[in-house]
Amino acid sequence: MTNYYNILGISRDVNADEIKSAYRKLALIHHPDKNNNTPESEEKFKEINKAYQVLSDPFQRARHDLFIDYQSYGFNVGNDYESYAEYEYRYDYGDYQNNTTSQSKESYSSQETTSKSQRNNRIGNIWAFAFFSIILVLTIASNAINAFYERQQNETIIARQYEIMNQAKSAVKEGDYHNALTQITKINDVYASEMSLATFKQELMKKLMEDADKQFEKENYKEALRNYYLIQDHYQSLNLNFYYKLAACYKEMGNYNQAIRIFSHIADMGYNRLSNYVEIAEIYALHLYNNEEALDYFEKSIDLITLQYIALYGDGYHTLVNPSATPDLHYRAFFGIAKIYHKERDYKDAEEAFDWSIYLRPDKVEAFIAKGKCEKQMGNNWKACENWQLAAEKGSQEALELMQKNCNNFYFAVR
Repeated sequence: MTNYYNILGISRDVNADEIKSAYRKLALIHHPDKNNNTPESEEKFKEINKAYQVLSDPFQRARHDLFIDYQSYGFNVGNDYESYAEYEYRYDYGDYQNNTTSQSKESYSSQETTSKSQRNNRIGNIWAFAFFSIILVLTIASNAINAFYERQQNETIIARQYEIMNQAKSAVKEGDYHNALTQITKINDVYASEMSLATFKQELMKKLMEDADKQFEKENYKEALRNYYLIQDHYQSLNLNFYYKLAACYKEMGNYNQAIRIFSHIADMGYNRLSNYVEIAEIYALHLYNNEEALDYFEKSIDLITLQYIALYGDGYHTLVNPSATPDLHYRAFFGIAKIYHKERDYKDAEEAFDWSIYLRPDKVEAFIAKGKCEKQMGNNWKACENWQLAAEKGSQEALELMQKNCNNFYFAVR
């Protein structure tokens, strides 16, 4: 008889969950689709399915256990008694030919022994049948009781899992994402698919990300950062744009070293290097007052911008670049490096970088004012006044004050 426990590779005292787990593992290994649909794999898969069907049903399992016990018992009983042929073989039949009386006695004794043996066998069979009937009844009753308690236990567990899910959903409605994420980590993986946990978690992460981005746009960087870290702690598939926003929060909150560390890591990964280089350069220049590091990252930014211009316009990009088609990052890079050159008294390079700034964003008065100061220090008072005049015409009070202080009446008369 087939032993279904051996087929699934389990012992007879396992519970229903262990039977299901063993079946799933073997089904994945021996599925025909994974074994080129060979006849052997198909037969093995059918055998595994049959074993699971029998052992997962309490009644069929009890009957199967009984047959295994009975088979084992019957084998042992067969060795306890001597067969009639063995009994007969032990006697010397030569004496029968020489002594008729002895033969009669021996024949009678043999028949009597055989009759007793048959009675003993019948009695043994009756006791065996009664014994295994009792075992069958007790096994069925025991399995039925165990199945009942397992169902009760499973119902209790499932009810608790749904209670946890409802608590998580309530927490989401109240905006308490931390509590919601804490709750769903308590849900057993066995019930995850039944409760659509993956879909709920995905929707929760999407809502949390939207809320974090809204806080970032409102300049509530501390709250945005808290939500971003909640996402990072409970979600693995995050893109580099997520970490860019994380670094931007640190920058706005004044944690410049942490911001630089993340910006640098993102740039090393090849994501939006120009944006990251400009961010790092501005932190060094405006907040850490490290002109050397700032200049290094501004120069990296300008190199990338120049490569973009050459790719789009060719070597004559100086006169072909369309300012309206350029992002603000380009202006920030040129204006930032111009100010560093100016501080380092590299006026020639500063003047060229200021010219690019003005060309890219002619509406920015700060570039005109800064270039005017650079021209003033180079001794080009007339050019300085021209730049301040342009800024004043755009409404700059600072430029107007600089003109009144540094530009004489002759300049105004000529203008």
